[in-house]
Amino acid sequence: MHVIMGLSGLPILSEALYSSCADEIFMTLKLGQPLLEFILGVYLSGFALGVLFWGHLSDFFGRRPCILIGLGVFVVGCLGCYFAKDLSILALSRFTQGVGSGMGSILSQVILWDVFKGSLLGRAYAVMGGVSVAIPVIGAILGSSLEMFWGWSSVFVLLSLCGAFLLVYVWTFLPETGFQEECGHFMTVIKKMGRDKTVLGLAVAGGICNSMGLSYGLERDLYLSNWFESLSISEWQSQGMLLILAVAAVLGCWLSKKLHPFFSLKKILGFGIVLAFLGTCVWSLFALIHCTVKSFPSWAMAAICLFSQIHIMIGVSMASCNIPPLALQQYQGTIGTASSIFGFLYALLTALFSLGMGMGFLKTHLTFMPLYSMALSILMGVLFWWFLVYKKAP
Repeated sequence: MHVIMGLSGLPILSEALYSSCADEIFMTLKLGQPLLEFILGVYLSGFALGVLFWGHLSDFFGRRPCILIGLGVFVVGCLGCYFAKDLSILALSRFTQGVGSGMGSILSQVILWDVFKGSLLGRAYAVMGGVSVAIPVIGAILGSSLEMFWGWSSVFVLLSLCGAFLLVYVWTFLPETGFQEECGHFMTVIKKMGRDKTVLGLAVAGGICNSMGLSYGLERDLYLSNWFESLSISEWQSQGMLLILAVAAVLGCWLSKKLHPFFSLKKILGFGIVLAFLGTCVWSLFALIHCTVKSFPSWAMAAICLFSQIHIMIGVSMASCNIPPLALQQYQGTIGTASSIFGFLYALLTALFSLGMGMGFLKTHLTFMPLYSMALSILMGVLFWWFLVYKKAP
């Protein structure tokens, strides 16, 4: 299980460390701020490509060879970033790093399917989810410390060492966990999943969960500062809020793990959606009252926002841990390919819903973000009821 944690956590740690020192990298290389978004897009393009194909390749050639090659690609990308002196080398290296990172994101999940069955699979997803939401906090603190004492290049040294260590460990200790002797054609699996409305509905729900988690984690202090001018949020307060939300997300994964012996994947997913919906209702209600009836003190409204987001984070973490096992349980014969396709769709929908969440900062009204969140939670509930309750999905 620790190998799976390492593979799933490496891409998250990579992005957390890079984000903590991105501004310093661009200042050193004398690159403009607009190029920051360009490099992010380059990385995400490589990551999406990796997510789309690593799982499919692992069905043909086995998990172990793909993991070793993917880690090698990741290390090459990190070293390229370390030696980058201009935009072209940095962009190429970040793309390469993204392709390698996509391997860790997908094959860690594929190995779960190879090793665990039944309720144990759901519990394993919950453990992996808990680790995944804790790593960004650790990475943000670690990245800032490395950049402060040894400069931004030390971040890529650390990532190269982590990738190399995992590569040696996998080479030495990890046996082959899965090999599909008769793999479905890539386009055949795409067509089958495209006709599976339960898979599509769960992909939408997963994209909503991820977008909520990302938006609240990255934009919580900006949201508060934009609307409550009397609030002066310091760096340590911002990190404290991030830590609180990360703990809430870990708690959601822990609850999911503890509930698996007693409830099905479907029921735990339903619990998470209901909890997220209640959190968005509280947030929206107080935001509407604040804007139309009675203004609350800034500190009180900030506390209500944080309280609501804690409940939402617990709910979406409970839900997201159970979405892949539910969505892919009919595709175990081609689980690598199916995981790649589902992960790619999942990532696209996360980006789409996150874009809508970000639009809230272009609006001039406090209620946009909570009402948008409530609308998304309602959409999750409708999808859950229609595909998993009304249609009697397993």
